[in-house]
Amino acid sequence: MKHVEAVLFDIDDTLFDREGAQDMVLDIIVNERAALFDGLDIDKIRRAFMESDRITNEEYYGGTLLEPFRSRRSKLFLEMLDLNSSLWEDINALYVERYPMVYAPVPGVQHVVEKLSRGFKLGVVSNGFPDVQYRKLDGLGIRDRFGCIVLSEEVGLNKPDPEIFKYAASFLNVQPSVCLYVGDLFEMDVVGAKGAGMLACWFNRSGAPRPTDAIAPDLEIRKLVALLQILRR
Repeated sequence: MKHVEAVLFDIDDTLFDREGAQDMVLDIIVNERAALFDGLDIDKIRRAFMESDRITNEEYYGGTLLEPFRSRRSKLFLEMLDLNSSLWEDINALYVERYPMVYAPVPGVQHVVEKLSRGFKLGVVSNGFPDVQYRKLDGLGIRDRFGCIVLSEEVGLNKPDPEIFKYAASFLNVQPSVCLYVGDLFEMDVVGAKGAGMLACWFNRSGAPRPTDAIAPDLEIRKLVALLQILRR
């Protein structure tokens, strides 16, 4: 891929292990609010936590979310456990404080970003909230390696809208055609990047089947370090 000049990354489950971090931050919440969760089975709590996150993400990206994302998620989590949903602000504040500081790197992330930064322009395009996304990159020690960090809540665009990808390319002063976008979600990342005229790398850690034959990624990897074998300068 000799014509690639810039590599752009998703954050969650591409650079930052969001799934692993969710497990860790839930343990923190349960331990620090032990009285609230007293007597509840931890597996039940975890299922409610993950299900409330899944539902609100679907509502958010589907355009059906009728109240702020975080309040909806925290209220739903408590309701699923038959707990007082009016306590959502406390749960949400603890989550926002602790979640982005959990150390949860995708394996090899620091090495890959450091190596690629020597030969390519690097950037981030992420659907996410600035108060946590920036702190994730700080916690991973890689924020200063990116020439642009484009977050949906700051620019008013969400993946898979091609315009958010084009915005990042223009910020790096390169054409979309010389950009490779790396992300884990096929519809958000592969479809969005291809729609913007970029090359797309599907970071398919689980080996999931491709959801459609209509659009194909230019690359598919199971480990982030595989990029170093593909992108050589």
